[in-house]
Amino acid sequence: MVNLALVGRCGIYCGSCGLYRAYKDGGEYLRQVAKTWKIHVGKIRCEGCHALTQNCLGFECGIVRCLNSKGFEYCFECPEYERRLCEKYEEMTKKWGADDVDLRANLERIRAGEAEAWLKECEERFRCEECGKPLPVFGWNIMKKCYHCGKKLHKKGVLSMKGESSQKWLISVCGLNCAKCDIYQAGCGDKKLLDEIIEWFRKERNEIVKPEQIKCEGCGGPLEFHWSSDCKMMLCAKEKGLRFCFQCEDFPCSEVKEFSVDGVPHHKKTIENAKRMKEVGIEAWIEEQKRKGQCVFCP
Repeated sequence: MVNLALVGRCGIYCGSCGLYRAYKDGGEYLRQVAKTWKIHVGKIRCEGCHALTQNCLGFECGIVRCLNSKGFEYCFECPEYERRLCEKYEEMTKKWGADDVDLRANLERIRAGEAEAWLKECEERFRCEECGKPLPVFGWNIMKKCYHCGKKLHKKGVLSMKGESSQKWLISVCGLNCAKCDIYQAGCGDKKLLDEIIEWFRKERNEIVKPEQIKCEGCGGPLEFHWSSDCKMMLCAKEKGLRFCFQCEDFPCSEVKEFSVDGVPHHKKTIENAKRMKEVGIEAWIEEQKRKGQCVFCP
C-alpha cells in the first residue's frame, strides 16, 4: 500500500523531501538539516503534505500556506500555475537543491489520476543505489554520502538525471510520450542530444539555434516553455479545459486525423493509442506498453 499522504501538493514526492526524511530517519542527517535551517532538532516533524498538523514544520511551508489561503489542494488548481512558476515554487526548489526536478510533470500525473502509480515509482526510485534505503532528493545539497551506508553520492544522490527522461511517461495532448522527444530530453540536460539538434538545424535548415532555445516541458507545461506552442491540438484542448484530445466529444477531429497521417512515422498510431487510453485509462495503458516492452516515442 502506498502512503497517499506523501503526494506533495506542489508536485514533490514527500518521501524524498529533506524535511520528511530528516524526521523519519533521524541521526546525522537530522542534525545536518537542523544545522542548515538553524532550528532545534525537536521541531523537525513532518508526516507528508496530506497528514500535516500545526505541529508539523511542513505546515509552515510557503506553498502550503499559499494553497490553504486560496482553498486549493494542489498548485495546478491555481491560475498562476498555467502562466508561470510562482516565486514560492522557485524559492522552494532552489533552497532544497532540486531546481531541475520536473515538478510540473509530477503535478500533471497527479492531475491525470495517476498519483498511486507515481508514488510506487517514487518509492522505488529515491533510494541509495548501494544499500537500497530511502534518501532525500530535495535536500541532497547538504549531503556528500548516504547517511545509511556511507556510500559517496553523485549530484542528486540517488537521482541520476542521465537517461531519466527516457524512462518517464509524460503523455501529450494527442497521445505521444513527451518524455521520449529529443527536444524534451535535450532540455532536461542531455548534452549530446542538444548538440545534435543544434547541428541538425545548422545543416538542414541553415538556422542558428542557441542552446537556451532548446526547451520544452511537454503539453502540461507553460506555453512559453513549449517547443510547439502553436500546436492546434494543444491550444484547442487548453481552450476547452481538457488535458487530452480523447476527452473531447469531437475526438478524433480533423486536426487529429490530419496529424496521424502527416507522414511522420511515430504519429501513425496516435488515434489508436488515444482510443485505448480512453478505454482503460492512462495508467493502465502505460502498464500495457511496459509489458510489451515498449518505451518509444509513440508505442
